[in-house]
Amino acid sequence: MALILLPLVLIPLYQSQAQDYDGAEEEIFLSRSPSFTQQTLDSDIRLRSMGHLTIPIDDESNLTGIFKYGQHASGLPLDYEQGKVEVSYYYESGLLKDLDTKDSSFLGSKFESKQGVLTGMEVFVSTQPNGKAAFGVGYARDDNDAVYSSGLEDAQGIISLENNPGLSGLSMHFGQQIGKTIFGVSYRFQETDLVDRVSIATAPSFLSIHTRLRQKDMEIFPSVGMLLSGPGLNEFSFSMGPRFKKREIDNDFSSFLKIKNELEGTIFDAGFIYRYGEEVEAGFFASSGNMEGDQDISTSFTASQGKSKLNQTQYNFNSYYKPEASQVSFGLLYEWIIEKSRDHDSTGTLTEHVEQINSSFGLGLARSFSNEKGLLGFEYRFLETELKDELDLLDPDTNELSDGYQLSFGGEFRLIDRVILRAGVFRKNISEDPAGIDPELETRTREFDMGAEYQVNNVASVALAYAHTKITSDTVGTALDAHEFSADSLNLLLKYRMGR
Repeated sequence: MALILLPLVLIPLYQSQAQDYDGAEEEIFLSRSPSFTQQTLDSDIRLRSMGHLTIPIDDESNLTGIFKYGQHASGLPLDYEQGKVEVSYYYESGLLKDLDTKDSSFLGSKFESKQGVLTGMEVFVSTQPNGKAAFGVGYARDDNDAVYSSGLEDAQGIISLENNPGLSGLSMHFGQQIGKTIFGVSYRFQETDLVDRVSIATAPSFLSIHTRLRQKDMEIFPSVGMLLSGPGLNEFSFSMGPRFKKREIDNDFSSFLKIKNELEGTIFDAGFIYRYGEEVEAGFFASSGNMEGDQDISTSFTASQGKSKLNQTQYNFNSYYKPEASQVSFGLLYEWIIEKSRDHDSTGTLTEHVEQINSSFGLGLARSFSNEKGLLGFEYRFLETELKDELDLLDPDTNELSDGYQLSFGGEFRLIDRVILRAGVFRKNISEDPAGIDPELETRTREFDMGAEYQVNNVASVALAYAHTKITSDTVGTALDAHEFSADSLNLLLKYRMGR
């Protein structure tokens, strides 16, 4: 859903008196980067129906496991006691509207989303005298009819944009357990193809601009580890290995500008899982490494070549605790990611040096109803992002500190044997403080969610989710009108699953 050229086009037409909020559609509509280690679309529609409640509940999206959480193929035979076959089709339709003028000649805009994605995950398990072997394959593909369109209008003319994203992905995994030793290897491939068409109608002329972003990611990831069992119900396992990665990015800004990056590198990844019976689950994984390669930039008149380097370090911790014979469960989550990108031109001169740090800390509490009738839960997350440009510390576009929080409250209730009802509320507040711009920009998101699932039988189900979202963004301490958005989205999931 990247709107590559739109911000560049709008800058001369909509000069505001202070900061402006961008990216409302990314807050609302489905991400185009699903995971291939587990089925997330099923989780997405369930969790969103409960106000995005995630941390304190038992769900496929936050299960701790060497494979399911850490993505190490060595843990595949540990995380699946039996085989699994799952196929899901996800469809979304939504409309986002801008509700006000924000002290300008702006008359209105809208952003429409229609998309469908088919995903699947199959795991085959073979029990052996001294251990287990498992093979898994995952895939995802959109239906080629996904369209995002938006329109802007002011006294100077009309701007419209149509975005046609394409997504496909394949992953294959093999894991082997022999006694206490585990090892495996994964192969992953994902391709995205985003085409934007921007039309600008300003009397008496008409201009149409096409942009295209194509990205291919490939990875080979061998891993090895150990399974250690302590006294009683204690279980400890760890795994480590190198991720050999390759990325190709083609940015085509109509006929004006073309940028091509080819990066290769190795990311070292390691982590552990701890379990105590069915009461405690905890996982910690860390990774660090870099990718580097060539960058080619060409315009209608010039061509140049440089070097790019991307360094990433990441820490993830997740835990789930449900005391024995208790209906109350607790969850804790921590994520920290730092990315550093450097670009050099053909003479070796450093042209870009940007650092971004994202961190998130969350905790949650949930209570289950008796007889598996449902649950009710609450969670809080603290969010912080810091963006820094080492070459220009005063540029507000590349130097910014934002922080805030999000709250989720929701639950689900089994109305009858095969029907589950869900509802929840979601709230997020973010303050952005770019360098050299005073005052801050505050963005508030309010969302009401509801949904239902009908379990046709033990392996098939149909789920619906509806979300109504309002986003308000204003500049603190000024008389400018708040920038307000309103959105409605409807999601449908058809799922077939055997095993887990």
